Amino acid sequence: MTEPLSPIEDQSLQNSPKCTKCSKPESDEVRLMSCARCRQLHYCSKQCQVADWKRHKADCASNQGTLVKPKESDSALQLDPLTVAILHSRFEKWTQLYRIFLQDVAIAALELREHPERCYTHVLCIILTPNWSIPFENTDNVHIAKSFEVQDAYVVAIAELIEKESRAKEAFDQILSEAKSMQEEGESTIGSTIVRATVPAIKFTRILPTCVGDGWDAPELMAKYTTNWKTTLESMMSSGHAG
Repeated sequence: MTEPLSPIEDQSLQNSPKCTKCSKPESDEVRLMSCARCRQLHYCSKQCQVADWKRHKADCASNQGTLVKPKESDSALQLDPLTVAILHSRFEKWTQLYRIFLQDVAIAALELREHPERCYTHVLCIILTPNWSIPFENTDNVHIAKSFEVQDAYVVAIAELIEKESRAKEAFDQILSEAKSMQEEGESTIGSTIVRATVPAIKFTRILPTCVGDGWDAPELMAKYTTNWKTTLESMMSSGHAG
């Protein structure tokens, strides 16, 4: 027969974190995750969190107007699965809203007017961070447009990027091949701008190629972005203005 728990051990067990839905305690085998919005409740699995969401939603911090920003050390693995899934979906909508604007910025950043060949040699990389002040319940385009903020933006050679991330080679090869085929078929294009948008918090990246067609070097367009393309990028996204 096992020995009964001592009062101290019993108290420790009672105070240890448990899954809000099934009451499974945290252990070496079970790692609990906190709700990324309120950080108050814990779950042992995505299934338990989803099952409890209907009850928890009314009390969650997101329903009170703001999200709780995770600690700087938080990674995609520490965000709860539901939050990661919502951010994935929001990021997809965000890229669609900004796609044309990002092409215009890329034209300026790659200096295509002076170096059109950079359509085939360079890419504009944008590092984004979630805007935790936007409630997840707000899904209209105005709020989607403000869902991510620019953490950094820079131009890098495609060859250099592939050297660091070999798995990206296939995607770039396909994009460049399609752009060259369009030129060979006589279409009015100098190639494609390539924007690589990454959200480290959810370990998600999208490569956005856009064909550069007629009118891409219009003086009014060049004047709008060439003065300081990075400042324009940051201010437009901060204000939620998608072009």
